[in-house]
Amino acid sequence: MLFRKQRKIIKIISFFWILSSCKTVEKKNIIVNEHVIKQEILPEKQSRQYKLKKYQDYDFEEKFKNMVDRIYNEMLTEYDLNFTYSIEPEGAVYPFSEVSVSCIADKRISNLKRERVCGDFLNRLDKEYDNLKGEIK
Repeated sequence: MLFRKQRKIIKIISFFWILSSCKTVEKKNIIVNEHVIKQEILPEKQSRQYKLKKYQDYDFEEKFKNMVDRIYNEMLTEYDLNFTYSIEPEGAVYPFSEVSVSCIADKRISNLKRERVCGDFLNRLDKEYDNLKGEIK
């Protein structure tokens, strides 16, 4: 009986020994003195917030959406670049009382062109929004 216990202990020890020997250690590659080029990375998404009416007004919201869509189409023909926009509700009580309009440019567009097209899109949107703002009460 004692011999059986010794055999069992030996089997358990050998099992854990084999199990521990299977563990691999991952070696880290350390690169020293490698020249890294730093490129300024602009966000691919630029956005602005606009306050709309505090209550639900489908006509006004439709005018705002049509205004954004019209400016977007003008910018597409003018710049001939791949970009799009999104309108996201930001209001607390009524979600569309405040919206965020984002200009999302293609990753393949250079930073300068991305900044120019999104900046121009949002600036034109600001000017048109100022004209539309008279209807907000």
